[in-house]
Amino acid sequence: MDIRAVAFDVNGTLVRILTDDGMEQIFRSIAHFLTYQGIDLHRHQVRDLYFEHMKEQQQASPEEHPEFDAVGIWRSILQAHLTEFTRALPAEKLEQMPLFLAEMYRGISRCRLRLYPHVREVLDVLRERYPLATILASGAGADATTISTGLFMGADGYLDKGVDPVEFLQDIRRAARGEVVLAGAPVDWVGFLADGNDSRRRIESRLTPREQEVLEIAARDMTAREIARHLGVRERTVTTHLGRIYGKLGVNSRVGAVIEAARSGLVAVGSSEKD
Repeated sequence: MDIRAVAFDVNGTLVRILTDDGMEQIFRSIAHFLTYQGIDLHRHQVRDLYFEHMKEQQQASPEEHPEFDAVGIWRSILQAHLTEFTRALPAEKLEQMPLFLAEMYRGISRCRLRLYPHVREVLDVLRERYPLATILASGAGADATTISTGLFMGADGYLDKGVDPVEFLQDIRRAARGEVVLAGAPVDWVGFLADGNDSRRRIESRLTPREQEVLEIAARDMTAREIARHLGVRERTVTTHLGRIYGKLGVNSRVGAVIEAARSGLVAVGSSEKD
């Protein structure tokens, strides 16, 4: 069998993400933010508008199980409620506001974000079995962290499901030719993704596999004793590993080490099973 490319959905296949989209805090926070931008909407109005626009998007789609464009939803809401004060804001800020609101929504609603078990092993097996195949991650309106996770775990590129179907197929062919594809990711994220990839490589080159494992578990808010129990080692062994990690990353605390690793995409913060 000649397999040229392997495509998989990021959320639900690579990354396990659990959200509470009805959380009151989401719409309260967004309503407060909009007030500072000259748009006076109560949290209940924000919630109703959001789900109304989502429903309209999905009903307009010919697909049986349509995705939705979160950035597009917020862009429509903003355009319908612009005030003179809002129009006077810097053009760049206005342009970025729909994306910012989509990220705020996802960030507040997120209860859990972690890799499914054995993701790395599966990708390694795919690469060994199909060395000439391209591995692509795909999703709908994924944020930079999710895209980064897919790339850092071994994917060769990312395709957003919302791009034009013709472009989608063309990008698959480009990826199969060995080109790096980031289709549908906002332009200003490309530099972020590249910087994170470089940072991840630097950190991985400094830490041993065992130290990386300890750091990943430490990011789940587990104590040294819990980490030791999880790994089947003594607590003193864990503290020794942590001390070496701090030294190699140039930090003096676990928080500092986790922040450095999270910025690079090496770990996902707060992804414990206790969440």
